[in-house]
Amino acid sequence: MSFNKTYIFHYIKQFKKENLIMFLILMLGSLSLTAWGFSTSFVLTSLANKHMESFYFWVSIMIISLIIWSIQIHLDSWYYTKTVQKMNIEIRKDIAHHVGQMEYQDFQKKDTGEYTSWMTNDINMINDYGYATLHMIITQILTILFGSIALFTFHYSLNILVIMLAIIMIVVPKFFSKQMDKNINDVSNENESFTKHSNDIFDNYTLYYSTNNEETITKKFVNASQSLADKKLSLAKLTGAMYGTTNFVSLFSQVIIILVASILFLKDLSPIGTITAAQYFSATIFTSLIGLSANYVELKTTQPIFEKFFESKKRSVSKAHLSEILDGIEFSNVSVKYDQLKILDQVNFKFELGKKYALVGPSGSGKSTILKLLMGLIIDYEGTITVDGKDIRNFSKESWVNHFAYLEQTATIINGTLSENINISITNKPKEITELLNFVGLSYWLNGKNIDEYIVTHKKLSGGQKQKLSYARALMKDAKIILFDEGTSALDRESALVIEDHLLSSNKTVIIITHQLTDRLRQKIDKVYYLR
Repeated sequence: MSFNKTYIFHYIKQFKKENLIMFLILMLGSLSLTAWGFSTSFVLTSLANKHMESFYFWVSIMIISLIIWSIQIHLDSWYYTKTVQKMNIEIRKDIAHHVGQMEYQDFQKKDTGEYTSWMTNDINMINDYGYATLHMIITQILTILFGSIALFTFHYSLNILVIMLAIIMIVVPKFFSKQMDKNINDVSNENESFTKHSNDIFDNYTLYYSTNNEETITKKFVNASQSLADKKLSLAKLTGAMYGTTNFVSLFSQVIIILVASILFLKDLSPIGTITAAQYFSATIFTSLIGLSANYVELKTTQPIFEKFFESKKRSVSKAHLSEILDGIEFSNVSVKYDQLKILDQVNFKFELGKKYALVGPSGSGKSTILKLLMGLIIDYEGTITVDGKDIRNFSKESWVNHFAYLEQTATIINGTLSENINISITNKPKEITELLNFVGLSYWLNGKNIDEYIVTHKKLSGGQKQKLSYARALMKDAKIILFDEGTSALDRESALVIEDHLLSSNKTVIIITHQLTDRLRQKIDKVYYLR
C-alpha cells in the first residue's frame, strides 16, 4: 500500500465520514460557546440601558447555549473514542501487514518487544500527540474563527489588533519545534527499550529464581524505569517551558485587547458590553492560539513514529510462482556468515525429490542454517541455491514456502484453539485435524470437546506435547519436503520412533538434523551430509 506524506491524515481520509461527523460535533460546541460569550455582552448592555425585555431574551440565549454545549460534550466524548478506535485498528492492521511482508532477516533485526511496543506504546503516543492534538487544533481554529467574527460585530479595530498579536503567538512556539521532535522520538525509542527489557527479564525468570537472584528482577526494572522516566522528564521540561512562554504572551495580549475595548467604550464607539465581549473572546482566542501553535508542534512529532513503522522494505511481490518441484534442490558453493563469522563455507549439497537425508554435526556447524536457507528465512548468502536448475531467488516467498513443512526443535505454539494450532490458515478442517490428533497421540485432550473449544496455552504443554502438536501441523500442511530440526528430541523413545518411521516411510523428501546418527536411522536414510 502507499501512504500520504503525512501519515495521520491518511487514516483520517480513510474514515472521512466519521471524521466529518466529528468535525460537525466540534463546530456545534464552538458555536454554543460563541453564543454564550455573545449573549453575556448583550446582557450587560441591556442591563446598563435598562432594556429588560432584551435582558431576558439574552439570558434565555445563554441558558440554551449551555444546554447545547452540555449535550455536545457527551457526543464529543463518545464519538471521538469510537472514531479513534477505528483508526487505531486500521493502523495496527497496516503495521501487521507491513511486518508480515518484511524479509525474515529484517524482521529479526528487532526484538519482538519492539514490535509489541509499536502496537501499544506508539499507538498511545499517536492518540495523545496525534488524534487528541488534532481534535484540539480543530476546536481551537473554530473558536478563533467564531470569536473573531463576534469581535468584528463590536468594532473592526479589535480584529486588526487580534491579528497582529496572533502572529506573535504563532511564532513563539516555533523556537521549541526542533527539540520537541527529538524529545518525542527519544520517549518513543525508550518505550521500545523498556518493553524489550521487560520481556527479557520475564523470559529469564527461571534463571533468576534458580540462582536466588530474584532481587535482580527488581533492580533491572528500576534501572529500565529510571531511564524511561529521564526521557519523559526531559520532554515534560521542554513542554512546560513552551507552554509557560506562550501563556505569558497570551495573557499580555488579553490585557491589551481589554484596554482597547475600554477606550472604544469611553469614546462612544461601542457599547459597554464590548468590554465583557473583549474579555471573553480575547481569552478564548488567545488561549486557543496558545494551544494551536503548541499543538501543531506536537502533531508533527507523530510523523517520525509512523515512519519508523514503515521504514523496512517489503519483499518483492513481482517474482515468479513456483507451482511444482520436479527434481530437487541443489546448493553450490553456498556461504553464510553472521557478524563476519562464517557459519557455512562454500558447501555443496543435493536434495533429490522423494529421498531422505540427514545433516549430522556438532552444535554451531550450520545444520539449522541450512534448513533456514531452504525455508527462505536467510536470504543474505553467497553462492547459489537452485530448484530444478533455477535460482530460488527468482521465485516468490509465498510459492516457495508452500512446498515445505518446517519442524523446529523448539516447537512454536499459538495461545489459541487446537484448530488454530494445527491448521494455521483460517479454513477449518475438523475431520482431518481430529485424525491427526489420534495419530500423534493427543486425542485424549479433547475428552468430549471439539477442536474449536479446546484451548492450548504455551505454558501448559510439555516439550513432548509441543513437538507432537508441531508434527500434526506439518502433516496438515501436506508439503512435499519436510525439514526436521531434531523434532523428536523431547519425546519418549516409543513416540519418537513412531514419528520417525512414519516420516521416513512416506514418499516425501525428508531432511533431518541430528547430532548423532543411530544405526536404525542410518538404514532408512538415502544420504548423510556431515558438517564440521
